[in-house]
Amino acid sequence: MALNANIDVHRQIAEVYIRLGHPENALKYYKGQINDKRETNIDYIAQGAYVAWRSNDLETATEWADLALSLEPKATSATYVKGLIAFDNQMYDEALKFFDQVAQTKPDTYSFPFLNGDFGHHIQYERGLTLVELGKQQEAINAFSMAIKDNPYWVEALVERAKLYRQLGKIDEARADLRAALDLTSSDKNNTRRDEILALLKQLNAPAPEASETP
Repeated sequence: MALNANIDVHRQIAEVYIRLGHPENALKYYKGQINDKRETNIDYIAQGAYVAWRSNDLETATEWADLALSLEPKATSATYVKGLIAFDNQMYDEALKFFDQVAQTKPDTYSFPFLNGDFGHHIQYERGLTLVELGKQQEAINAFSMAIKDNPYWVEALVERAKLYRQLGKIDEARADLRAALDLTSSDKNNTRRDEILALLKQLNAPAPEASETP
């Protein structure tokens, strides 16, 4: 019972620190449980891998994600983290393979507690960002569209899709996405996102960059 209590408490601590922008303050709890106490709970180890990734400790994140997968090869949340790590390392083909594996499973196998919209994640959003890096604009648009279908209020996904629409010369579609994003940020206390969206709207009147979609 004590072990389960620790696992739950550490998750709650991590949620708070991630929201505060200091995930590294939660990482020490996971290090103590996984490295010192030799924790074998797969979900907990995968959570720790995510917290390590969020703390920019990619070495620890990789070690723990691999550990979780060695204990359970179908540990989807650990596979998701492997994709995030590969993306950060600019290994986009590898990242897409991981994300594609995750996309074939149900969200309830990996989304709790961190790999969900509350913490800026959606597997199709992740796929979209990766496909952008691979130069596959239309596939990226399809991925972002699936993310937006699940969450029509996702500003970042709307903005990313708008950028792609503009690159492909679909100005009306780009403008519609940006206006929707602008409406959603009307109550933002921080104007950074609104400034970016307004700047992108102004760019729609300029010539679009040449599309270079990779077949």
